[in-house]
Amino acid sequence: VWLPPRTGDGRRWEILYALAMIAPGDRSLAEMLTRIGPVLGRHDSLVLITPSVDGDWIEPLVSLLRRGCVPTVLLLDPISFGGSDDPTDVAAMLTTMGVGHFVVTRELLSSAGLHPPDERPDVWEWRVTGTGRAVPVGRPADMSWKVLS
Repeated sequence: VWLPPRTGDGRRWEILYALAMIAPGDRSLAEMLTRIGPVLGRHDSLVLITPSVDGDWIEPLVSLLRRGCVPTVLLLDPISFGGSDDPTDVAAMLTTMGVGHFVVTRELLSSAGLHPPDERPDVWEWRVTGTGRAVPVGRPADMSWKVLS
């Protein structure tokens, strides 16, 4: 999926919708990176989310780096999702190139810290005393994200 840069809440919803509906396309990641090369320039950000560990997309990524593009790669670990390909070599190449990247495992996505506990409300609960003072009686679950590392 290629979404041209835009700001605002509408764009955030477009991104979330695209992520929810994503399916493999006709073009390889390498071809997508080659095709968007002329659109991206100095200081433009690019976020790649892929399970591809074959490395054929590294060369087009290098071209984007030379143009001044700033990529971040979320590399889905195929092994933890039931596949057999190891992401270690691609992650090492990205490290050598100085590309920010994270290897995302199934365990990371299903860890308890990413989801609020079911027994706690998602909103603050307040009680107003006889004097008009508002007192919290229930606080929401921890909504903070864990740092990917």
